[in-house]
Amino acid sequence: MTSSESDWFSKTSSVQTMKAWARRPESPSELPAMFQKAFLDEPFPLDPVFLPGETSGSERFVAIPARLAGFYADHLAVWEESGGALQKTVVPFSKIRWTQRGVMLLSSWLDVVSEVSSVRLSFASVNEELMDPFLARLREASAPSGQQEKSVWESGRQALDRIGDLHFKFMSYGRRLLRPGDRVLEVAYQQSRKLGWRKIATPFLVVLTDKELLLIRDPERLRRGRHGSYGAVFTFVPRTQITAITWGERPRRHAGSLEIFVAGGPPLILDADLNNGEMAALAGRF
Repeated sequence: MTSSESDWFSKTSSVQTMKAWARRPESPSELPAMFQKAFLDEPFPLDPVFLPGETSGSERFVAIPARLAGFYADHLAVWEESGGALQKTVVPFSKIRWTQRGVMLLSSWLDVVSEVSSVRLSFASVNEELMDPFLARLREASAPSGQQEKSVWESGRQALDRIGDLHFKFMSYGRRLLRPGDRVLEVAYQQSRKLGWRKIATPFLVVLTDKELLLIRDPERLRRGRHGSYGAVFTFVPRTQITAITWGERPRRHAGSLEIFVAGGPPLILDADLNNGEMAALAGRF
């Protein structure tokens, strides 16, 4: 390949997109100079992930800034490039209200919401193999897995089998995300609901374990006839952060409401059919 051919290839959209993919640096020397300076007097984090960021249109306009995220003994640290400088955000594990992972076609994200700070990490869906271990470590840090026997874990996975006939994708995700050592206490499923002529409320699945509450859903609103066939949104709430779970009627919407109250923050509210007994059972089990 000649130099001119190589130059053309390096400017194609696919190559430029790959440059924005997340990667795992082994040391500060593999990072841009600005990020290297952050570790002159600070130890390098464990299991770091570097997100190079993306530009849109002009090289001078940054659509998504570069970020580095990694773990320390009691917190998650995220460095973000902003205005030619680095800003650091610290998220204590004990203060995490919930973690949300979204996978929608080629775009994915990871939100970490805590009492003191919140961060969002955006990345390409092709980096799932890199981000899955990162998410697993984050879940373990904020809600350590249980010590139940393998038979208890298998029984919990089997409890999700009945969802297969209703929503095979949700069942598959639920079985994969259920951690060994955790005990499933309740499973509640809500099918899609009509909201009007052209819109529906998408289905969702709630799994309550002795360590976490797991919520799996498609985007909240879809036009009728369009389905979230690939990906989903996953929310993980540590049981230690949940203060109450209630189920009641929302008269104006002619629907029921499952409200998950978390320490020091607004509740997560899920609308469902008023006659959905599974939601009432889940609230009663908490």
